Amino acid sequence: MKKEQVVTTIQQAVDALDEHVASVSVPESGPMSRKQLEFFREQLLDMLKCIQENRQSLSTRGMMGWIIIDSWPLNSILGEIIIKAEQNFWDYNQLSKRKS
Repeated sequence: MKKEQVVTTIQQAVDALDEHVASVSVPESGPMSRKQLEFFREQLLDMLKCIQENRQSLSTRGMMGWIIIDSWPLNSILGEIIIKAEQNFWDYNQLSKRKS
């Protein structure tokens, strides 16, 4: 996977999170809460920064995906977008490690 593709999927996830927060009444706690969505947004932005700086992430692999799978509604399009971005990032990260 190319760097530009990974950046695009992560940016799409950040945009989708921003749109969701702006258009829906988000609860303060629980699954899909404002706090959780803000945490996910920070994680995604950190992933973008890691790619731009060509450094490895210190984040826990698959953490957002596990939270989404475990506690979000099964048909969450936002969840699918975030999981895809996270998976693309880790796939890219692994390929980058092998090349170094």
